[in-house]
Amino acid sequence: MLVVLLSCLVKLAAFWSVQVRARMYYHPRAALDTATLLKLVPPKHRGKPEVVPLHRASDGRLLCSFQRQRYEMVLPTASAEGGGVEVRPLL
Repeated sequence: MLVVLLSCLVKLAAFWSVQVRARMYYHPRAALDTATLLKLVPPKHRGKPEVVPLHRASDGRLLCSFQRQRYEMVLPTASAEGGGVEVRPLL
């Protein structure tokens, strides 16, 4: 009985919380590609976090949609410092 109760609580926690769902079902990756899902967390009081898929456009750009807005992921070049991925909103 206790196992069933704990199993139900874990399933509900994963349903209600993006953080719990991300920890349970996904793992971090070093590279971005079309099979990647992103956990996007907005600033405080600006909406809820979501797990969104990353798509490749016909021209090769990496795009995702979050809170009804499309974003482009710009990969760093070899000469760029910092090495992070830049996220630009598409207007």
